[in-house]
Amino acid sequence: MNSFEDKHNSDNINSSSTITTALTYNYFIKIHFEKIMDIRKEKNAINNSTSTVNKERRHPQQEHTMLPSDHHQR
Repeated sequence: MNSFEDKHNSDNINSSSTITTALTYNYFIKIHFEKIMDIRKEKNAINNSTSTVNKERRHPQQEHTMLPSDHHQR
């Protein structure tokens, strides 16, 4: 009778440690994922700001106006 209880208790311990391990992994994955997302957000923000600057450099705020001579060349 005692060996049955021992086995039952060891099963409980094993299952609870498995749950703890799973929760720990889940927690670390969540933190890691959030860090990755933060890094991506920062990179996107940097890319967006630099691309805006680059666009400004390439095309300073001026509308492309077609001259009458442009129409004749087509």
